[in-house]
Amino acid sequence: MRRARKRNALQITYGRIFIREGSVANLPYPDRSFDKIFSINALHDWPSQLSDLKELRRVLRPEGKLFIVRQPLGARSKREKDQMREDIQERLPQQIARAGFDVIGKEVRVMTPVSAYC
Repeated sequence: MRRARKRNALQITYGRIFIREGSVANLPYPDRSFDKIFSINALHDWPSQLSDLKELRRVLRPEGKLFIVRQPLGARSKREKDQMREDIQERLPQQIARAGFDVIGKEVRVMTPVSAYC
């Protein structure tokens, strides 16, 4: 939180960014509050992926956009990395669709040391 506030200090001052701490399982916002939602390398910490995605759907406006970025970090072997990659590329889009979203695209950014999947 401290790092996010420091990086975004100017935007916070102008009221463009609000940084709040909370749980994705129970967001303290009314229905249809947001135009865009970004999640970067946080999905693996969510208590219940499908329920949490439904909670994001609740607070997102009908034409809103959800962006989930995940990197297969922490894999100890090629097999584990391949399993994480499969979860991200195949199972995650299925979960997103089950939560009521239209999956309109998937993108892979080849990066060093670890690629990013969106």
